[in-house]
Amino acid sequence: MPVCGSRERYGEAIRIDLVSPLGVPGLLWCPGYAEMVYRAGRKVTDVARVAQLRSERLSHLSAEVWAVFSMAALTGVPREVAVAQVEHLLSLPERVRLHLIPEGEGTGLVGIPGPMMVFTLADGRKVVTSDHLEGSVVHASSVVARAQELVRDALSLAMPPTMSLSALKELL
Repeated sequence: MPVCGSRERYGEAIRIDLVSPLGVPGLLWCPGYAEMVYRAGRKVTDVARVAQLRSERLSHLSAEVWAVFSMAALTGVPREVAVAQVEHLLSLPERVRLHLIPEGEGTGLVGIPGPMMVFTLADGRKVVTSDHLEGSVVHASSVVARAQELVRDALSLAMPPTMSLSALKELL
C-alpha cells in the first residue's frame, strides 16, 4: 500500500465521502480544532500555519462532500474548540452534507479503525484512502466495494443533514 498525501485526489474528485470514527474529518477542521489535533499528534512543528492551511483546503474544492462522524468528536473536546468547530461546520457550503452519529451510537464504527475517504473521480473511478500515523494510504481498487459498504453502514447510524444541523446548533 503506497503511503502518500490525498491532496492530489481532492482536486480530481466530484464527490468525497468522509467517515471518521473518532474525530471531525480533517477536511472540515476549523483552525482551532486542527491546532488541537496537530499539537496532540506531536508531528507538526509549525502548528498554527499548517492548521490554517488545513482549514482552508475545503474552500479550494468543488466536490460534493458527505461526512459522517460522531457527536463525541465535538462534545469530547474543550468547549472553546467545540464552539469554534461547530460554528465552522454550520458555515460550510451546501455541497457539504453532515451526517452526525448520536452519542452512544459511535460504537457502530468499530470496523473503521481510522479516518477513511472514498473519492469519486470525474471519470467514475473510485479511490479509497485512510489516514494513519505517518500519512494517508491509498488502497488497491479491490478495497473499493468494502469501503463503500462501510460508508453505507456509517450513514445508516447517522442522522440526516437537517437533524445533524439542528444537533450542532444545540451545542452552541
